[in-house]
Amino acid sequence: MGDSQRTNKKALTLSQHIAQRQREIRATGEFSGVIEQISLAGRVIAEALAQSGLFGRIAAGSYMGLQNEWERMDAFAKESFVQIFSRSPWVSSLLLSEELDLPNPVHNRDAGGKYIVFVDALDGAPNLAVNGVVGSIFSVYRRKEGGQSVTQDDLLQKGADQVAAGYIMYGPSTIMVYSSGNGVNAYTLDRGIGDFLCSQENIHIPERGLTYSCNEANYHEWAEYLRRYVEYLRRKDPKSEKYYASRYSGSLIADFQRTLLQGGIYICPGNMQNPDAPGGKRLLMYECNPLAFIAEQAGGGGTTGKEKILKLRAGSLNHRVPLVLGSPFEVLLYEDFVQGRR
Repeated sequence: MGDSQRTNKKALTLSQHIAQRQREIRATGEFSGVIEQISLAGRVIAEALAQSGLFGRIAAGSYMGLQNEWERMDAFAKESFVQIFSRSPWVSSLLLSEELDLPNPVHNRDAGGKYIVFVDALDGAPNLAVNGVVGSIFSVYRRKEGGQSVTQDDLLQKGADQVAAGYIMYGPSTIMVYSSGNGVNAYTLDRGIGDFLCSQENIHIPERGLTYSCNEANYHEWAEYLRRYVEYLRRKDPKSEKYYASRYSGSLIADFQRTLLQGGIYICPGNMQNPDAPGGKRLLMYECNPLAFIAEQAGGGGTTGKEKILKLRAGSLNHRVPLVLGSPFEVLLYEDFVQGRR
């Protein structure tokens, strides 16, 4: 693709970009409709986030019983997705993580659509207490069977079966990063026109980086292999003569975005008291699968240390696993330490 074509493509809105891709693969407009509804929810939440601290606009009605501003904003974000998808003709079920008052899953009144959408509506919401970065994570699956009833086989598919995944990051600018299985693109919200514009195409995570991201406050409770891995990263690299830097914000989306663009590794380990136990902190269906999908589409990796995230099958909607994402070099090295090869 020439420079002029690339420049023109970057000027496209998200809707135009999706429509162009739709024509290329001769697809129907249903999938495009799902992604546009996700982007609409992102725009609504972005506007509320920009105004909530100054005007307290969401502290009314059903949100008054919630004590903290971030709790009200979390509830508002969930309800925004529910309202937008409640009558979607393309989506049979919208599933929301860490529900407050709403049932999980939320079934569309007009069930029969071919898609299922998983959403973590406001990941990292407590960071709003210090004006930190938060985000919405989403994942889209195609139903395995038709009909009105959504089955467990429909809901608990492997991450490799996702037809699209991504996240919306609410920071200094609002950015939507997403993939439908043909690479990763980023779109930045232009508040002047009220739409997302393509700002980065075909994002590739660097082969290796010089940052690692994990909560080192838990260092003394880590499994021995994780302590050895981090100590290894702390040594000066003999080729570059540089040290890895620790970068951890406590916001999954912010830490992953930095890793995606600059390389390195993000680590959220499993059960620290019993490293052989299967449990972890991160939700497989709502957090791990979509971010691992993005990482792999960008040329990186997503793993528990023992298995690829996208090959796992959830035992329930709230199944949790360890989550490690990043550049090929650091991810493979991590697996070597976990599996006893280093």
